[in-house]
This record gives sequence, C-alpha cells and structure tokens, in this order.
Amino acid sequence: MINLVNQDSSFFNITSGDVDITVLNEDIISFTYEEEMSRYNSGTISLYDDGNKYSKILRLGARLNISFGYLRADQSLKNKLVKTLNPNELDGGTARTGIRGVVQSPSGGGSNTGVVTYNCNFFGNEYLKGKEYKVYVGISRGQLVRQLLQEIGATNVLINFTRQNEILNEDTQIMQRETNYRLLLRFAREWRTVFRISYDPAGNLTALFVSPSFLQSTSIPKLMSGAIGGDTVLLDYKGSINNVIEYTWANKAGEGGQGDNVRIVQGADGNPTFLRYVTSGETVKVYKLNEDRIKNKLRGAKNFQDRNKLIKEWLNTDDFEQVKWAFDPIEQSTAPQGLGYTMNVKMLGNPLLSAPLKILFTETFPVWFNPKNDKTHIVNYYARKVTHTIDRSGYKMDLAIMDAFTMYGGSLL
Repeated sequence: MINLVNQDSSFFNITSGDVDITVLNEDIISFTYEEEMSRYNSGTISLYDDGNKYSKILRLGARLNISFGYLRADQSLKNKLVKTLNPNELDGGTARTGIRGVVQSPSGGGSNTGVVTYNCNFFGNEYLKGKEYKVYVGISRGQLVRQLLQEIGATNVLINFTRQNEILNEDTQIMQRETNYRLLLRFAREWRTVFRISYDPAGNLTALFVSPSFLQSTSIPKLMSGAIGGDTVLLDYKGSINNVIEYTWANKAGEGGQGDNVRIVQGADGNPTFLRYVTSGETVKVYKLNEDRIKNKLRGAKNFQDRNKLIKEWLNTDDFEQVKWAFDPIEQSTAPQGLGYTMNVKMLGNPLLSAPLKILFTETFPVWFNPKNDKTHIVNYYARKVTHTIDRSGYKMDLAIMDAFTMYGGSLL
C-alpha cells in the first residue's frame, strides 16, 4: 500500500494485486493523476528510495488500484457560497475510487547530496489491449463504436454523434490495423467527435463518444468522475470563493496565423470557402478567399511554366501578408464562437473535476471569460486537461481550459 493523508484530509491510496508493497509515509514525495481529452489516463508516483527497495518491487507492468480525494466533506462557508452562486456546481462524493493503472517507465536516481529517488508512470487499463486486424462492413458507425468500446471493456457508455447512423458499405468499409483505442482516436479526429475513457467508482471502464453539440448532457460528469449532480465548476480568483491560486491566459488567434483562425466552410453547392479570422478590439476581421482574383492573376502569366511558378510560390508562402491580396476583408461586429482563448489554472483540488467539463468564471477574471455583454461574447469554456496532484502540501489541480471553438474545431456550443 502507498498511502498519504494530509491535515486538510486530502489523501491518495494505491494498492496492487501483483506486488506486495508497503511504502512508509516519510518516503512519499508526490502522486499525480492526469485526465486529458483523446489521451490515455495516466499518472506518476515519486518516492524517496534509500536502499533502492521500491525500485525492486514496483516493477514494469504491475497493476495498480488507485483512489484519491478527501476523507471529509467540505463544510466551509465558501463551499456553501459556490453552490448558491452556481446552482449547477458539480456535486457528489469526496473521493475518486476504482481507478486502474499499469506501471510504465520506471526511473530513479541519486543526487550529489545522497538523496535516492524512484519514479514511475502509470497508464489506464485501456492501454493494455493489443492490435487488431479486421475489416468492418455492413454495420453503422455508431454500432462499430459501441462494439469497439465493449471489446475494450467499457460497460457504461454515452454514444451520440451526427454520423452514427451511416452504414459502412463496400465503398466506406473500415480496415483496422491498430488497437481499438487507437482506432477510436482516429475516428474521433475524422468524425469530429469528443472521445474519452474513464472509470466508475467500482473500477469499471466508462466511455464518452459524442459530437461537441451534445456536450451539454448532464450525464457526462457521472460517466467521467462519478459525480451525482451538477455539470459545471465555478472558478474564482481572490474573491469570495477564492478557489484559484494562480492563472495565466492567452488569445492565440491573430495575424500571425496562430490558433484556429482559418476555417473551410462548404457551401450548398459543395464548393469550399476559406475564411481567416483576425481579432481587432471588439470586432473581428474576416478575410474571405477571392478565387476569381487568383484566376485573373494566373491568366496574366505568359505561359504554363509561369503559372506553375506562381502557384508554387503561393503554396510555399508562410506569411499571410504576402498573400493578403487574394482575400477580401469583412468586418464583423459580433465575435464568432471561439477566438483561440486558453487559460491555465492552478487551484484547490476537486476529485470530481474531470475532462471534459464546462467551466464558469466569476467577475474576478477578464471580461472575455465572464462577459458583461452576452451578445458580443457568446463563448463556452471547457477543461481539456485536468492534473490532480497530492503531496505533503495538500491537494492541488492544474487545468488546461479552452474556449469551445478552439477545443473542438469549430462547433458552436
């Protein structure tokens, strides 16, 4: 058993059916558990290892049973206030249980002061399944996703995406040459869906495979963390709730081409339209590709070789200013959903907070995270990645938050 209990009642507990291990409290450095969209569940364990005793026992491939959270419920006034300010605040037990992991990448070392340490990563059980070689035809995409999740071992799943009723025929059949998990990751990218695997309190695998427009489902927190109610978390920095320790934010859209600021929109006639978004104060400047302008410039070339030279020159250009002549600028007074906003937050631990989860902000944050004018900034924010860390200083979390458009590639949530 590896077990640590802090004065704030935060704890983590790790046992194994494969190895017999008892770790002294004074040897524990830290424990982390990381949950991220379209990534294996993973974590780390760090220990002081004088005599190299733990490196002999916590070997590669050892299976772990993990739980963490708080031993006592939070009865503070701040906790009661957050539920008043946010009626949909995440609610449930005080701990996460049933998490399964497999030891990977053990490492260690000794410092020049004589301190010896042992570290290891662990991945979720979904990592264990081997490659499959199959061809799928004659079933719908939704049936295929359900079948793959069942083969992984997911017993409680939420599947709801726009293409789930399409039947795979001879022309659209799917060939598998990877693990089920890798295949589902590929589907998530190609079919523009949200995919993640987690655990319920009994240790069973749960799964989410939905289109971004269905992320409002109140059953998602229950699937991902075992919450019994609520579907949002309210963040506050140095205010009445004060659950955020520190944060940084950025907007990655702009002239330099960072962020998701180029969209390809397919019209009713099947022809694509290329739109480039650039923020400018309270307005957004949209650059629409003018294909006729490009055709006219090509017609001015003397011969076929000159045309090819022009096309090659344009394709190799990475500076938007050099090809700006091919776009028509359009001013929009109302910002579209998703302009590359991201935020990294360090906050007090909450075992029920998992990815993906909708994040709300108090007025202690910049206005674009808590807008005064909903008509100007209609943006939902979601936790893309959650890292739980427990050490002797207590239980903290790091969140990677994105606006809905940046996170899911253009869906208006």
